[in-house]
Amino acid sequence: MTKVVFSSLLLLLALAAASTWAKKEDLESSVNVGGWGEWTYVYEPSYLPVPKDADVEHAHGIVIDDQGNIIITYKDKTDPSKCLLRWKHGDGQYQQMPEFLGPGKELCQGVPHGLRTQVENGTLVLYHANNQQVIHKTTMDGEIIWTVAGKPDENSTDSYKPTWFAGAPDSPYVYLADGYGSSKVYVYNRTDGNYTGHSFGGHGKGHGQFETDHAITYDSRIGYHHQMVVCDRGNHRLEYFKVDPQDPSIFEYTHTVSFDPLLQLPCNIRMRPEDGVAIIPFLEGTVGILTENNELMSVVNITQMLGDKGFLHPHDAHFVPALSGDFVLVTWNPGRIGYFRRVHKGGDDTNVASQ
Repeated sequence: MTKVVFSSLLLLLALAAASTWAKKEDLESSVNVGGWGEWTYVYEPSYLPVPKDADVEHAHGIVIDDQGNIIITYKDKTDPSKCLLRWKHGDGQYQQMPEFLGPGKELCQGVPHGLRTQVENGTLVLYHANNQQVIHKTTMDGEIIWTVAGKPDENSTDSYKPTWFAGAPDSPYVYLADGYGSSKVYVYNRTDGNYTGHSFGGHGKGHGQFETDHAITYDSRIGYHHQMVVCDRGNHRLEYFKVDPQDPSIFEYTHTVSFDPLLQLPCNIRMRPEDGVAIIPFLEGTVGILTENNELMSVVNITQMLGDKGFLHPHDAHFVPALSGDFVLVTWNPGRIGYFRRVHKGGDDTNVASQ
């Protein structure tokens, strides 16, 4: 009788262990999310783990520093002193738990949104746009250099909910997209955060007008020298403008790029410096991969393939370093953070984690 009971107990323990292992395997299994041609992807859920004390309500912006570390800004549902996470690149292959950055509420209070790096005097810094009328410039560790609260023009009756920054190399100015407010672009002095008095755009459908200018990016690729590109989300397009890095009054429309009706709600655009390939998250649920000439060469349907895991509204996407083609994605409502590995043809599955 004792042997029967002991054998049954062993069997139950074995079944429980097998069930636990199966759940672990299921949790860590790659998910094929598709794409076009040479640009197809799998989702790697074991990458970019989120700590239990990060209650991510909305994941908003991504940057990758010069060491290959991934930094993400997010809105914490329960703790207003948290908003910035950094996964270090190295032997951990982005699979280690991240660290929290920043001084706490001073940086994170409100709705942290857009995040952008800028090299200034040989040093990398971060620009943060917060929907609750606050903008920050910080070190790469999130320590505040300056903060500006309130509208650019205190006498203005325009709504103001800033969404993203961009800057041109060797320019004393940075450009701020007020995507959830006036749909204008404001120009600030990068040294002290003072408003220059120059703004462009506003609500409308004409070229140079916007309906939710959600993000602005400096396009450094050949053929786009000294041009800013605005993700004009409500008008389903990218709008290009020539700027003068030394003159904040110059913001001249040059051309438009649109993928409507296939892709409609661009949130941001980022370019890979090695070859000019670009990536755009579209809020309706997809990620587009573009050639250096902004021709669409792949669409990854994130929501269709991963909607059951909460990946519903892509909000920012960023290629990892080198030429693997892997990218990081964050989503809005609910906030999700994911790593997507490019499946190379010809049996070449190398990615940044092994480089």
